[in-house]
Amino acid sequence: MKSPFEKFVLKIVSQIDGTDEEKADIYEEILIHLELTCNKFIEEGFTKTEAEQLAMESFGDSTTIGNEMQESMFPLRKLFLLLLSVLSIFYSIFVYLAQLISEGDAEITWLVSSITTSSVLLLFALQVFPSIDRKRWINTTLICHVFVYLLGVLLADSISHTISIFLSFIAISILLFTIFLIYRTTIIDYHYHSSTFAKHVKWLHFLNISAGIAVTALTLFFLWAILLFAESIPPSLLWIFIPITVWLLAYFIQFRFIKKNKNKAAFGLAIIPFLILIIALLFLIWSVFPIGVLFS
Repeated sequence: MKSPFEKFVLKIVSQIDGTDEEKADIYEEILIHLELTCNKFIEEGFTKTEAEQLAMESFGDSTTIGNEMQESMFPLRKLFLLLLSVLSIFYSIFVYLAQLISEGDAEITWLVSSITTSSVLLLFALQVFPSIDRKRWINTTLICHVFVYLLGVLLADSISHTISIFLSFIAISILLFTIFLIYRTTIIDYHYHSSTFAKHVKWLHFLNISAGIAVTALTLFFLWAILLFAESIPPSLLWIFIPITVWLLAYFIQFRFIKKNKNKAAFGLAIIPFLILIIALLFLIWSVFPIGVLFS
């Protein structure tokens, strides 16, 4: 059974998004501080139970301390997530109503998707889920938000009203802000136990995030082009999702390699999504501009 100090410190540490090593260091430091303070109160004549309570009270409210430490370690993250989530929620409702009024129909699936990812980001900003690996889930939600707003840009552009220009600008702004937060959360906010390891990991994240955004955008472009001429995707054209699948698998395997110090293999795999992008772009150029036109 955990002691009152251990429960108190765990409540503080659970609100911090640091690595396991950082959390362990913070846990140890606070616990030692509380025990020293407790011993001081015992020397002054208080019972052990009274001394423990006084030590925790003198340290401060666990929720407040946890929030302050989180803000100190990851400045502006809460503000950025709040800004993104609230802006996205209002935008979702506004663009849905604009499409409904202008076109007489609206994309309810996109609205639900946007509200869902925005609401989850809001819950993370308010630290409603203190016990899970927030870094991983924040990034997962941000990536889903990118997918939603890549479609959101196309949706805003399809509205046959002059307001579509303004809505497209807002959607692109939300999209770019989300991408910025993915880079910031993955590359800037986190520190690793080794500077060399950190350098490799951050470069891999940078390369993979960049490739993933480009691959996803290109896939959605092909998907949009197909749906212009067909009501559904024919099974024979499901190959357009292969680049995203390859990118995800390559991303996962790279970090298996990097943990085993197989750096060359990891960076070699990181090139694969870019090769796919080059091939896809060449195919797109060839489809739009036949070779005879390009060299005429």
